[in-house]
Amino acid sequence: MTRRLVAPVVIVVVAVLVVAAYAAMEASAPKAKPGFPGSRLIADNEQLVAAASSGKPILVYFSSDTCPTCLVEDEELTAVLPHYGSSVAFVSIKYADSTAKVFQDWSVISVPTIVLVDKYGIVTERVDGYFVSRDDLRQDLERLTQ
Repeated sequence: MTRRLVAPVVIVVVAVLVVAAYAAMEASAPKAKPGFPGSRLIADNEQLVAAASSGKPILVYFSSDTCPTCLVEDEELTAVLPHYGSSVAFVSIKYADSTAKVFQDWSVISVPTIVLVDKYGIVTERVDGYFVSRDDLRQDLERLTQ
């Protein structure tokens, strides 16, 4: 009779240990920093809320009127985005007093910053503080829309 009880008890103990180990791993796993790959979309302004409700992947572009690189990036985005208008939502956020909190929430400290968000609301890519060419933008958007 005791031999019959040993196997189920061992199975239960092993199952409890596996569940406890998994829970400990999940609790200690590093969480993605807000606005960075692996984190969820931060819908903290009207444009982002509208883009999130579109069900499309999103390109979020952070810039400033005083940023020379942003002026060049504006031209690149203007050339590329019309080809993806039906499949990608585009959100442009220029730095101002009214958008400072959005920049802070997204941890944007340099511009231009481009953040790509998949259709499930997960940040997949982020480019901080440097120019992204038309070809690279096309490649990124192709990956995002697949």
